[in-house]
Formats: sequence, structure tokens, C-alpha cells
Amino acid sequence: MKFWVWNSSSSTGNSLSYCVEQNKPCIGWWVDKYFKDCLCNVNDEVSFGFGIISLVCWGVAEIPQIITNFRTKSSHGVSLIFLLTWIAGDVFNLVGCLLEPATLPTQYYTAILYTASTVILVLQSLYYDHIYAWLKSGKIEVGSPEVKLYS
Repeated sequence: MKFWVWNSSSSTGNSLSYCVEQNKPCIGWWVDKYFKDCLCNVNDEVSFGFGIISLVCWGVAEIPQIITNFRTKSSHGVSLIFLLTWIAGDVFNLVGCLLEPATLPTQYYTAILYTASTVILVLQSLYYDHIYAWLKSGKIEVGSPEVKLYS
């Protein structure tokens, strides 16, 4: 387990994080600045790097499905119940991050990313498989300047 402290009284006027166990400043100023995390050694750097790569992979994993849904104007093949269950898990994860004061920014950003991309998939599913399908079924003429109702 790594322990670190925020040193706000340095002689140069710059604040920096400090690894207590290794008795040295944190590695990677940008991680400290943007993610409020202290990397104390090479293992921490590798672990953080793998975590960022994982975040990017998960972040872009749903993009091909979102693009396919948009191009085909359909989300057939993706169960709405599956997506609703998925979004419930994402929302609980996000709320858990918000309630826990010790949540790292990377955890919070990941929860926001997952929730946002799943919300997009759910909205696409509702729109393309229900609203758009109803519009195309002839109830309302799509693309006309005025809405025409058929009896």
C-alpha cells in the first residue's frame, strides 16, 4: 500500500505530493496534477498506464455499436433489457463514486464515461426501435414539410 501526503509548504513555493514510504516525491507530475494520484515507483507507473489503456479501450468499445445503430437506423440485436440492466449498474457505480469521498478522479471519470455511452445506446434503442419505427410505419410521413396524419 502506498502512502502519500500533499506538501504545500515547500521552499520553492511549488506544492508537490510526496511518497512517505519511499521518502521521495511522486513520479509523474501530470498524474498528480490531473488525477490527484501519486505514483511512487515503476510498478505504480505501469499499473496506472495499464489502467488508462483499459479506460480508453472500454471508452471506445461501444462506439462501433453506436455508429452501426446510427447508420442502419436500428438497434436490432441489442436487447433493451440488457441495456437497461447495464445502465442500472453504471448509475449505481456513478452514485457510489459520488458518495465515497476517497474516490480517485480516474474512477469518477470512468463511471461518467460508462454511464454516458450506455445512455446513448439506450436512447438509440428507444428511438430507432420504437419512435423511428412508428414514424416509418405510415402513421406520420417522414420528411414531409408538414405532418400528415393517416386515418
